[in-house]
Amino acid sequence: MPATERKDDVIGDYIKSAGTRSGANGVSAVTIELTEKGRKALHSATEGATQDASVTIFFMVGENTVLRMGTYQPLDESSLTISSTSMTEMEAKTDAILIDTTLNSVSTDLTFKVAGQTAYHAQYGENALMMLYIVYAALAVIMLVFFFVRYRLLAFAHLYTYLLFVCASVLCVWAIPFLSLSTETFTAFLLTSVLLSVADAVTFENVRKEYALGKTMTSSVKTGYQKCMWKLFDLHIVLALIGFFTFFVALPPFSSFAFVLGLTSVFSGLGALIVNRFNWAILMAYTPKKGAFCNFKREEVEDE
Repeated sequence: MPATERKDDVIGDYIKSAGTRSGANGVSAVTIELTEKGRKALHSATEGATQDASVTIFFMVGENTVLRMGTYQPLDESSLTISSTSMTEMEAKTDAILIDTTLNSVSTDLTFKVAGQTAYHAQYGENALMMLYIVYAALAVIMLVFFFVRYRLLAFAHLYTYLLFVCASVLCVWAIPFLSLSTETFTAFLLTSVLLSVADAVTFENVRKEYALGKTMTSSVKTGYQKCMWKLFDLHIVLALIGFFTFFVALPPFSSFAFVLGLTSVFSGLGALIVNRFNWAILMAYTPKKGAFCNFKREEVEDE
């Protein structure tokens, strides 16, 4: 889009104020409050953004770019938070002061210039994120079929655990300023979704083996978890540490993948080792035939 100059407009017609906000890992952000006219201009400038092509907005003072932000979706907001993994507190304060100084300038010859839009095509292909959605849907169906066929009603224990895992992951991606829904973050989420499902299946299988030996269900659950707990614990801890360590040294966008991988590995570990067992205990309390409920079998005919 060619740049247009609005000689009758000043920056104060579009921006109310600029400030800073401290984020995680020492990363800071610049916050910009827009006027109603600024909100409409922002929406107009980003309405061409899609999941496959981003739109970059430039905030300029004179011919110098002060800030820029990219988005994969249209924005219709009156408040913006702009940051990057490398923005320090001093840099954020400098940018905010520069914008505020421009807003409060007494000069009357300032004009507002729209630098235009720059579109970047998705580096993983036009339909990368859509393909990940399809893969996720296929894996979700396979997961449900496997657990309900293999473990019958016990599958609800895994399902409730997984739903809590999804909710926690989505809330964190939404709440953490430097994260957004992207190919990298969704790939990390997809991998740890598989990790959680495998971990739950491993615990179920360990308990199944103990139950087949003739133990009571309570004893089988206790022994089964003890046999696999520390292996699963170590696996999740290692993945979490790798993810968080890589986040500090990697360049964007891989840093987003690493951080989400570390974060969701923690959620997966908590789900597999604590939440899933709690859900199992709740479900088992309401069934008299515990073996049939879990689709576990043993030589003894009687169930405890």
